[in-house]
Amino acid sequence: MQGVDRLDQLRAKYSLADGHSMQKWHKKLALAFIDIARVNAYVTKCMVDESDKSLRNQHRQFMIDLASELISGKWKETAEDDGLLFADDISQRTSISQASDASDAYEVQL
Repeated sequence: MQGVDRLDQLRAKYSLADGHSMQKWHKKLALAFIDIARVNAYVTKCMVDESDKSLRNQHRQFMIDLASELISGKWKETAEDDGLLFADDISQRTSISQASDASDAYEVQL
């Protein structure tokens, strides 16, 4: 199956753009872009995390997790230390070191 067909299949079940009728075309286009971004995030998660292959409703569970993280405002922490994490408390700052040696390292804080 080609990429566009697979995208349409993954987008169709939980589509924001197809589920709402609007008179303005730009609103439907914006929702279609959100659908495509959601599907890309799901495909990326499936490529990285191969442990959940046995879960029957893997896409549904991904949607539930995504919605709950967006509503709560807190992201789950990644297994690696180099990931950028979001914390709503100023005392929980996350730093990223992205250089080969310590003199070129810089820190990004939220």
